[in-house]
Amino acid sequence: MIRGKKIYLRSLENSDIDFMLTLVNDQELAYWEGRNEFLVSEEKQKKWFESFKDTGHRFIVCDQETNERLGYFSFKFTNTISNNGLVAIKLVQESRGKKIGTDTLKTAMSFLFNKINVRRLHTHIVDFNSASQKLFEKCFWVQEGAERKSIYMNNAYHDNVLYSILKEEYVEKEEEYYLDLFKYS
Repeated sequence: MIRGKKIYLRSLENSDIDFMLTLVNDQELAYWEGRNEFLVSEEKQKKWFESFKDTGHRFIVCDQETNERLGYFSFKFTNTISNNGLVAIKLVQESRGKKIGTDTLKTAMSFLFNKINVRRLHTHIVDFNSASQKLFEKCFWVQEGAERKSIYMNNAYHDNVLYSILKEEYVEKEEEYYLDLFKYS
């Protein structure tokens, strides 16, 4: 387990298929992610799970006190030679606005930068998702650019904004708690 202040990250398990199905079919969440997709069946979700469970690193975000599933976090190396990776966070509605996303992102960054020695992380956020933009900016990520008008949503085209953070930026700005999370004496 990877523990933060409020949450812990644990590996995605077979018992999480229904939870993941709920997340992927949440139409409000799909909107904020800029996804226009048809609903996913249980069978299709099981096939996705089997084909992707051994690629990348996928975690369930859990509450430390209740063990309740709060969301999903994923990391995938996009360039193993340069140690670059892509991250994604999905939280259930009840977990948003409670600093769960901040603790999840900062805990994952500490693990990836300090334990795994990742050099650069990046993500994409649709331009109208100001809550996610604020989350990543609060965690020291910077906007690098945008895939202009690449997402069609609600009868309009939107930019898919690229955010990133380098390990040295993280080390310079992060608070001691998260910097020391994976240092053992």
